Amino acid sequence: LACSRGGQHGSHLLRQLERMRVAEELTDVVLLAEGIPFSCHKVVLSAFSPYFQAMFTCGLRETRGGEVHLRDTPAQSLELLLNYMYRAELYLSDDNIQGVAAAAFLLHVDGAFRLCQRHMEARMDPSNCVGLYHWARDLGATGLADCALRYLCQQFSQVGQEVLELDAQRLGDLLGSDDLNISQEEVVLELVLRWVERRRGDSQSEAQAVELLRRVRLELVDPGFLRKARRKNPVLLRDAECFGMIDAALQRSAQPRPTLRYGMETTDLLLCLGGVNKEGVPARRGGRADLSFCFAPHGRKTYYIPSPLRGCGGMGQITAGAVTQDNNIVVAIEAEDQHRVKRVDIYRCVFAHLSEIHISEWDFI
Repeated sequence: LACSRGGQHGSHLLRQLERMRVAEELTDVVLLAEGIPFSCHKVVLSAFSPYFQAMFTCGLRETRGGEVHLRDTPAQSLELLLNYMYRAELYLSDDNIQGVAAAAFLLHVDGAFRLCQRHMEARMDPSNCVGLYHWARDLGATGLADCALRYLCQQFSQVGQEVLELDAQRLGDLLGSDDLNISQEEVVLELVLRWVERRRGDSQSEAQAVELLRRVRLELVDPGFLRKARRKNPVLLRDAECFGMIDAALQRSAQPRPTLRYGMETTDLLLCLGGVNKEGVPARRGGRADLSFCFAPHGRKTYYIPSPLRGCGGMGQITAGAVTQDNNIVVAIEAEDQHRVKRVDIYRCVFAHLSEIHISEWDFI
């Protein structure tokens, strides 16, 4: 069996197909975009696009005359996609990326669309992520839309003017997310107030302020900040429903605490429940461990605390762990006795002062 090496066979095929396309040899279909004709081979189009494959194999009447009109595809974008098919190259820039990506998505040229998606994801930043999210969502490209939404939520505090340009429906959908990376709910309330202020005098937008205010978790806003916002914003003052929502939020004792957003769930201490011995050498799985390593992110300090393995003589394996709401740390340790009989012990420890890492010995439960 003799084989061509180094990809020469595939390269030769591509060069010949491109030559034949340029010379219009054996072409059997013409694509029309913005009135510009592109002579192609059905087999090549079908190899790269299930959309064209279905079109050419199902006998659609649009293909009987040898011409296919692509009404929603710009000629420049189609030319670049054909270059991708025939030359294995796709030139992308900030000027053409959306047109090429939309054409690739609608024509199901999946390989080209993946290249477009990687290009857009690599260039995503706080100034364009909002527009990219809604563009991808409207297109139906859920993978790209999800990626843009994750980025938007993570960088929410840095996203500025674009958010204020959203309509009430889209802004409300965004503000309803638990994944916004903000440390204070005041950020969301201020954004809603700025959105309403920009549209002051527009009766429809002012009426939508009620729905946007519902997206703010008012019970998480500082009472003083909330009262000050109500005094300074005329829409909140004259709308009875807005006024009532704020009054209800100020009566905190009668309100269930709403869900915290992503950025509000801070970590005071990261605890690694493996361990090192007294000489600072990391303990191997099932080996001795006298100390456990922990890290305080805010002060960027490291500490060593007594390991829970000390409760069973320094031998054993931590199989599970959890932190309770009142800062109790509970771990399960699997150990063997001299007869190789396994047992599981549960130990608990309480951090009294995280800033100073005060910890007592682990208690057997």
